[in-house]
Amino acid sequence: MKSIVAVVGIAIVAAGCAGPGTGSRTGGMELSQSIGSDATVCVDDRFFSRNVEVVESAILRAEAGFPVAQARIRSNRSRDFALQYKFTWFDSDGFEVQQGSRPWEQVVIHGGETVSLSASAPDVSVVKFILRFRGVQ
Repeated sequence: MKSIVAVVGIAIVAAGCAGPGTGSRTGGMELSQSIGSDATVCVDDRFFSRNVEVVESAILRAEAGFPVAQARIRSNRSRDFALQYKFTWFDSDGFEVQQGSRPWEQVVIHGGETVSLSASAPDVSVVKFILRFRGVQ
């Protein structure tokens, strides 16, 4: 069984990205990627985006058929940096799958460290994910 992999290809885009499931104003950044497509990063907070960057991302369909998303995030700070993140999932029609089912999670990135954030989709119909992340308030 082969997995479908959509790999790396991050396009940095100015604030104000448009399209289904975008523009939610996270107070941070938003990474979106569909299976077979490059990723797009939208910036809501330029200060935040100077401290954190997306190194790479991918979405693949595991053998059981459920998509799995992963993003590697790097801290550009010399000190620890706490952030919150949340995965949201969409089907081929652009509708959110299991709306509001995932809470914001928190991670601390040490100075200069790169961390991997990953999650499995709640349904096999998922073809796109959005990863929103922001500083802890």
